Amino acid sequence: MDDVTERSRPAGLELIGVAVGPGEPVPTRLRIEGDRITAVDPDPGRPAGQDEPLLVPGFVDLHCHGGAGASLASGDPDECARAVHHHRRHGTTRQFASLVSALEAETLRSCAGLAGLVRRGEIAGIHLEGPFRSPAFAGAHDERVLREPDPARLERAQD
Repeated sequence: MDDVTERSRPAGLELIGVAVGPGEPVPTRLRIEGDRITAVDPDPGRPAGQDEPLLVPGFVDLHCHGGAGASLASGDPDECARAVHHHRRHGTTRQFASLVSALEAETLRSCAGLAGLVRRGEIAGIHLEGPFRSPAFAGAHDERVLREPDPARLERAQD
């Protein structure tokens, strides 16, 4: 929030900027109390300055492999948290950790490293890109680890 004009108030925080959404940008006051937006007050009578901070909706990332030099597939809870918090500081409000196709032991290790983040609600879930894919559509995935669908393997990853 460094770029946004902000004033602390006993009941919360007020951000003043230009709201970007459907239609034309509108000068706006945004009120935050705790971790909730409690008011969005458009102020169309106030002219928007060119250098005025932008107020934009939070970004939901449906496909993320890591960030800040940290991999979400590492299996290391601290490294995973570092990647998630990096994105959070830059406007991502919700994200899924994406894991490429891998051997089962590696996938289980990766899921274990992410499990705490899921339980605490810091990530929305884990997106397994495979290994249940057709080799004809392997894309960037290593064809050697692709497998036929196996419900038991998926259940093990969910534990």
